[in-house]
Amino acid sequence: MADGPHHLLLITPGFPAAEADTACIPALQLYVRALAQQQPGWRISLLPLHYPYRTTPYRWHGLEVLPCGGANRRQPWRWLAWLRAVQRLRALQRRQPITLIHSFWLGECSRLGEWWAGRLAIPHLLTLMGQEVCRRQPWLGRIDRRRSRVVALSAFQDEWFARSYGRHADQLIPWGVPEAEGRHSVTEPEIDLLGVGALSAVKEYALFLEVVAELLPAHPQLRCLLVGEGPQRPLLERRAEQLGISAAVTFAGGVPREQVIALMRRARVLLHPARFESFGLAMAEAQALGLGVVSRAVGIAAVGPGWELAEEPRAMAAAVGRLLARPAAEVAPRFPLAATVAAYRQLYGASGRSGWGGV
Repeated sequence: MADGPHHLLLITPGFPAAEADTACIPALQLYVRALAQQQPGWRISLLPLHYPYRTTPYRWHGLEVLPCGGANRRQPWRWLAWLRAVQRLRALQRRQPITLIHSFWLGECSRLGEWWAGRLAIPHLLTLMGQEVCRRQPWLGRIDRRRSRVVALSAFQDEWFARSYGRHADQLIPWGVPEAEGRHSVTEPEIDLLGVGALSAVKEYALFLEVVAELLPAHPQLRCLLVGEGPQRPLLERRAEQLGISAAVTFAGGVPREQVIALMRRARVLLHPARFESFGLAMAEAQALGLGVVSRAVGIAAVGPGWELAEEPRAMAAAVGRLLARPAAEVAPRFPLAATVAAYRQLYGASGRSGWGGV
């Protein structure tokens, strides 16, 4: 398949419900749109199992999306989504034979993709996406090496995968940031410290608040913004009050991705305290825009110009203080979207009619 797949099927738990739904798995939709723009001769079909919560097919930037409406429900209702997925697969195959299946998340998507690829005798590619690598799934996590190739987003995620499954991914391909988003250009930033992410337990934004409390005595005019929505927001708002920092921290809620980028352009430092990231798109976006970044050693995080690693509040506060004091600096984006697309195109092209051979 040297020229790549003629009909590429992507299987994922969720996909944007509309073109304006830019907050839904932004790294994936950035990739899919860039791939479609570079390969207008390919047919790319998308099969989201659970989100959107509907079953009516629709178009997204010209691509066919066939939602199965699973809505993350338990059995027996989940079987209905799987049955609908099989019906969609059969209809797609009748209309134009599928030549390669690319599934996202190790679990029911990869299991469905591998099973259908086996029926059609075509190659299957799996991209690991998140915390599913942290715990072995006896049935859903089965991977047939004869047919499937596995891609990890970072060395950090790959190490977790190896611990759980006793093998490493076949290739590392990080997500990418569009070059067109450009560099940080604000000479007088309006936000000193920015946090971006879902307000969930794994993101540990309570630690963000503790860092703010550490910084305020030396930076009494500190301006902090926390962007994101999630189940922990009420707890975090109460914690900010307990720490006496409510006046310094604004909770912006969930916003579209383009607005996140606009806020990053007005900021100086991104603090990302998550205890687990498979990649960390917010960190990559901030780095590309020239912000200072402070994070734990998760995902793509690595010490470099304007990027510091720390594990606990006092060390994070010290790192933020150093980055706030630094002059603005030009940086080269580490994760260009063009490189992501090129790596996957090469991998697609390396597949044979029924598998990956010696790749």
